[in-house]
Amino acid sequence: MESLLLVAAASASLLAGPRDLPWAEGWELKGDAKRVTEDGRDALALGNGWAYRRDVQMADGTIEFDVKVTRRRSFVYLTFRMQDEQEYEDLYLRPHKSGLPDAVQYAPVRQGRSAWQLHHGPGATAAVVIDPGVWTRLRFVLTGPVAALYLGDAKAPVFVARLDREPRAGFLALRAFVADGQPGPVAWYSAVRVRPEAPPLDPSLVPPAPQDRPGLVEAWAVSEPLAAAAEPSLAVPAARGFRTVTAEPGGLVSLLRHVKVPPDAKSWTTAARLFVRAEKAGPRQFDLGFSDSATVYLNRVPLTHMAARYSFDNPRQEGLVHLGQSQVFLPLQAGDNELLVVVSDVFGGWAIMGRFPDSSGLRLEAR
Repeated sequence: MESLLLVAAASASLLAGPRDLPWAEGWELKGDAKRVTEDGRDALALGNGWAYRRDVQMADGTIEFDVKVTRRRSFVYLTFRMQDEQEYEDLYLRPHKSGLPDAVQYAPVRQGRSAWQLHHGPGATAAVVIDPGVWTRLRFVLTGPVAALYLGDAKAPVFVARLDREPRAGFLALRAFVADGQPGPVAWYSAVRVRPEAPPLDPSLVPPAPQDRPGLVEAWAVSEPLAAAAEPSLAVPAARGFRTVTAEPGGLVSLLRHVKVPPDAKSWTTAARLFVRAEKAGPRQFDLGFSDSATVYLNRVPLTHMAARYSFDNPRQEGLVHLGQSQVFLPLQAGDNELLVVVSDVFGGWAIMGRFPDSSGLRLEAR
């Protein structure tokens, strides 16, 4: 675990020293964002809006501010290590879910799309209580691949996130999103301060990385983007340009890392291929995690189509990616079998992962 935190040495902050960031200068506001006086404070009020601070370049260090929220369904962000408007890290509050397991969330953003559905549980979400209508001091400490959130002057963090992107220096932003579509601010920010120091974190507080398990698919061959079909197809898609990508610890492949989303696309699709050599014929269970939909073909024959898109109206449709999402029973033949999974996404993270709970007599190859 110590080696995890030592990565910070290679990603030092570019800040020269502690720095207050008053609203009167240096901020670039976008959308529903305006400077106000709130409770006698110089503050920023955010609805659906952004506040960028492009001159603050940092990888490691501490970002702190006071925030006041409402109980409206909304999302209140610190966005950091921004390379541009498409590539960055997010830590955010769901004030309407204060005290629930996902009241605070970490999610990387690639190609301008959040991957929150891929990151959940220890190291990605936590139950934090944020009271509405009062100023709360938040302190974010960034150290290499780890971010810790502290409330007030607490010595111990209330949340520790394992970050997914490389720890590169970038600028920061504050933002908010109003899910109910109604106008008006949902977050007020005040007294923003940054400093290059990152107080040490007890390594025992860092959640462990996901562990590989027997039968896990460690690599897939992933195609160039496919034209998104309106309906699942019985015909095998004409996928091409396959290249091998290695899964992250635990078996997850974040497809936004590897496949370019076509310009102006409303959904995005690719094919993930795996060759399975079986010593003998017979059915095998295959655990499949995906987002948002998957069509499975074995030896060019369609087996099933599944959809697991997030739905606010249906609490059972969380959209989270994990190996318990679905089980497919593959009628393997003796020798080589081509497994092809066509994966489409529209929101929340594009991913695939797979595992054979019984992998005896099987050899897996991504090509």
